[in-house]
Amino acid sequence: MQKIQSILNNLTSKEILESIREQNTQALFVGSKNPNDEVLENSLCDPNITLEELKTNAFITTDIRRAYFDEEGCLSFEVNLDYEISSENTIYALAIVSDKSVFLVANTPKIKKMQGIGGSFIIKTSIEGMQGEMIFKSDDYISSAEFEPFRVFVSDFKGLLEEFEYQARLKMLLLDLENYLDTEIAKEKQKLEKINKIGRKDYFYRNSLPSDYVGMGIRLKRDEYPLLWYHTLGCMGNDGGAEFSIPPSGKYSKGASQGALIGEIGKSGLPNITGNLRGGCDNLSGDGVFKNSGRTGWSWSGGHGGNDNNAVDFDASRSSPIYGRSEDVQVDRVHYLEGIYAGQNPLCDFLIKGIK
Repeated sequence: MQKIQSILNNLTSKEILESIREQNTQALFVGSKNPNDEVLENSLCDPNITLEELKTNAFITTDIRRAYFDEEGCLSFEVNLDYEISSENTIYALAIVSDKSVFLVANTPKIKKMQGIGGSFIIKTSIEGMQGEMIFKSDDYISSAEFEPFRVFVSDFKGLLEEFEYQARLKMLLLDLENYLDTEIAKEKQKLEKINKIGRKDYFYRNSLPSDYVGMGIRLKRDEYPLLWYHTLGCMGNDGGAEFSIPPSGKYSKGASQGALIGEIGKSGLPNITGNLRGGCDNLSGDGVFKNSGRTGWSWSGGHGGNDNNAVDFDASRSSPIYGRSEDVQVDRVHYLEGIYAGQNPLCDFLIKGIK
């Protein structure tokens, strides 16, 4: 492939490009049978050479294969010289022309066109444009100008691929790190929630307590339930020894603001109901739960004197069956299974891990 610098005539770049896009251009191989024709050589160097002069000395006319802006942004023409063409003439120059004008003339090395000699000629001009832009081509084959950006891309592709792989790996690492942190944070939150539950009393409508709960009113060992032992230090039943006690079952719960009262059993009670009856044989007076029923005075019925001949009993259950129903204060109730959250027993953790 021979690259040749050319001489433009006085036509404007716009006129040349418009003619090329209209596919109204041809390439002329100009020469002479005389390999040393000085007159022809001088005329070919004249920028005002006419189309008629060129056609007179042209012995091969062919189509332009491609016109494009090369990697340097210079307008270039690619012309093929058929290997099968044979001529006695020597090629002096290659001209790009239209049916009316001469666009450029490019002097070539002097070559005698014989059969079997041919190839491609690349003619570069001083007209500038967008690098790699194709102005015209007569076939679907990729030209060197079209191939150049691809070649550059391929040469840079390895670096681009490495950068892409690096970015992809970095993104995957960040996603893995994010997932790891989310998982670890969730685990720590779950641990904290369990720790914050230590010592909480719950009620269950079921026939047995969950594995991380202990029953009420039992003694536990510090080494088996270290977290519950630690969080109940100073409470009633835990004096810091090797064993500690859980408050008994069957008791109502009441809040306390003083740490020393936590776990202490408070005694139940009701305000006392009292009354007094006073009097002799024929008169009687009372206070408290006793009152005059409306008469002007109280009197005994059937008394015969003395202070012990008449007696009065007081029984509050006669006024309401709520009194005397139990020895303690009770209300309508539903019984549930009670338990204290103690966390997982370390021994259970060991056994579970051993099974896995």
